[in-house]
Amino acid sequence: MSSFQKEEKKMQRIGYKVGILVAWLLGINIIIIVLLCIFMFQGLSTEMLQNECISGTNTLSYYLKEFPDIDDKTKLLDDLKQQTGYEFTIFENDVRTYTTVKQNGTRATGTKLSSEIAEIVLEQGKTYIGVNTILDVKHICSYVPIQYQDGTKGIIFSGIPKTKAAARLNMTILLSCVAGIILIIFSVLILTVYLKRAVSYPLSKLTDVAKTMERGELNFEGNHDLNMNSNDEIGILSHSFESTRIRLNDYIGEISNILEAMSKGDLTVSTTQNYIGDFISIKQSLNDIIGNLNSTMTQIVESSEQVSNGSEQMAIAANALSQGSVEQASAVEELEGTITDISNRVEETAKNAESANQQANAIGIQVQESNQKMQEMIKAIEDINHSSNEIGKIIKTIEDIAFQTNILALNASVEAARAGDAGKGFAVVADEVRNLAEKSADASKSTTMLIESSIAAVKNGTKIANETAEKLSCVVSDTNAIVNTVGIIANHSREEADSIFQIQQQINQISSVVQTNSATAEESSATSQQLNEQSRILKRLISVFQLNRK
Repeated sequence: MSSFQKEEKKMQRIGYKVGILVAWLLGINIIIIVLLCIFMFQGLSTEMLQNECISGTNTLSYYLKEFPDIDDKTKLLDDLKQQTGYEFTIFENDVRTYTTVKQNGTRATGTKLSSEIAEIVLEQGKTYIGVNTILDVKHICSYVPIQYQDGTKGIIFSGIPKTKAAARLNMTILLSCVAGIILIIFSVLILTVYLKRAVSYPLSKLTDVAKTMERGELNFEGNHDLNMNSNDEIGILSHSFESTRIRLNDYIGEISNILEAMSKGDLTVSTTQNYIGDFISIKQSLNDIIGNLNSTMTQIVESSEQVSNGSEQMAIAANALSQGSVEQASAVEELEGTITDISNRVEETAKNAESANQQANAIGIQVQESNQKMQEMIKAIEDINHSSNEIGKIIKTIEDIAFQTNILALNASVEAARAGDAGKGFAVVADEVRNLAEKSADASKSTTMLIESSIAAVKNGTKIANETAEKLSCVVSDTNAIVNTVGIIANHSREEADSIFQIQQQINQISSVVQTNSATAEESSATSQQLNEQSRILKRLISVFQLNRK
């Protein structure tokens, strides 16, 4: 089982994977876009609030110019605050005269403007737009200088606490996030539906088809419809799957039909479809198998016909051979009786010659034993002579050793004399060695003389023994000649008897062979008949096959 088959249960659809990936990418993109929008909106929001503050101061300035005799200016500021949501203040110089700003629940009238803002607006006569801390609360505000009818300088103020601005900004961010999440969910739903219809569902069908083909099932038009009309890679892949399935189904169907026909003996079939790619080799191999089977079966048919014809001829020849073998057996039996009579007479002559040969052999053995004893005596005398010669050599060696020892003792004496007092002891030993050498030489000379006398006596005895041995050898030769002659006669008689016996055995063998040939001829006749019957059976079996004899 492959690793893919082992992990098949863990398989996840590719559409699911692509959907997850695209959802993550959409989420990341939308988050990045929302963050960029928040960053940009923060700056735009601040600028927009400042513009609204300017608009508020312009509105208040308009009312003050157009309606200078308004008595309840506090109510005017409250109405503007209710309409715009901004705080408004009217300054005389740097003191808050009318205001909607409250501190500890009461209007902060009588409080002063910060010196930095007062210097910019009152002294320099410039409009200030930005962030300012009013009674420990930061506001995004606009300060515009004015001048009353009596010539007194003043300031009008319009602003919003930064906490309210932050609340508006947070609301905007929250709405943007909600809109982004809704957009992500909507995009994922649309993408999921699209991927399921365009990717997951077609790939699921292709997967089912691949698993079905893996199980060896190719004929499944009704169970798995691969008719996809898309012109993308999946559509091309589905068309390739369908074409491959149809082609494999056609190939396997044709091969199955051919093999079924061959199993029924029809060898005239052949492939008719156009095989492509690696299937060409299958087509060629199948056609070669059919051609080889046709050729082989044709040769078998021809051989069976030849065997049938040969078996008939063999049966005729076997019958003739059987009749001739019977006639030969009769003639051999008559010859065997004649040879038996001759063999009995020759056997009797051979026994008489064998008796004479045994008596001559007994005399020859006695003479041979006498000659052997004489030869052993001569050998003993020769051994004595040889031993004496060896002793002489040993005595010669002893004399040489005594001579060399004498010379060494003389040289030692000379060296001891040169050494002086230090060599006196060595000189005494050298004298003793020389004396022993002289005694050994005298003893060896005496021994040599005795051995030479013994060698002379042994040579004389050897001469007499050799003369006796020569006479005895003549007797042995004559006796051997007589024994050999008698033995030759006995051997010839025995050989004749053996030859007659062998002739008799050969005649018996010939008789046995003739009888065997007769039996074999009968068996061959029966076998040839059986072979003829088997050849007819073979022809009947081969006739089942329909051969292409092109």
